[in-house]
Amino acid sequence: SDGHSKDNTVKIAKKLADKIVFEKINTIAGGRQRGAEVAEGKILAYSDADAVPNKDWLEKLLKPFEDENVIATYGSITLYDASKGAELLARQVMKRVLSIGARFKVHNAIASNLAIRKTAFDKIHGYNTSLATAEDLDIVRRLKPLGKIVFVKDCLMPVSARRIKKWGVPYFLLFHALNGLKYQFTGKAGEEYEIIR
Repeated sequence: SDGHSKDNTVKIAKKLADKIVFEKINTIAGGRQRGAEVAEGKILAYSDADAVPNKDWLEKLLKPFEDENVIATYGSITLYDASKGAELLARQVMKRVLSIGARFKVHNAIASNLAIRKTAFDKIHGYNTSLATAEDLDIVRRLKPLGKIVFVKDCLMPVSARRIKKWGVPYFLLFHALNGLKYQFTGKAGEEYEIIR
């Protein structure tokens, strides 16, 4: 699902993907929704353009779906292009934050490592495509009444640190912490998310 790329993304994707679609809304949620509209499987697995999945990623993320009551799963992230110290810190902090939230059924899912049962996705009409940020928190919150949501602790998705490098660690952490809290308490999220290529 191409979100207005201006580089070789589509050319590369044509060699690797079964289908390529273009989203018109120009939001991350719009891209995720557009992909779901043409997907034919029973489970939708989500990641991002800058993610590099491990070979066992899908196996780990989809395993909990053997339980028919499970409607969504998510894992944590790690960084593949940061210093070893930053990567270790990111991995440990994210895993702990997500684990604590999951224990209290506050699912802070990250859409770069997320899977949703298609029947449940369709019941809630998928993503809120008007959201510029927190589309992952929003969809998981709306899915919650339909069944079990599972945090898969050992399912890590390596993603790029490019936004951290551009924004700096303090601003990156502050933005995401405040945006997440704002959404969890008010149901509203930041209306802008800078495109970083």
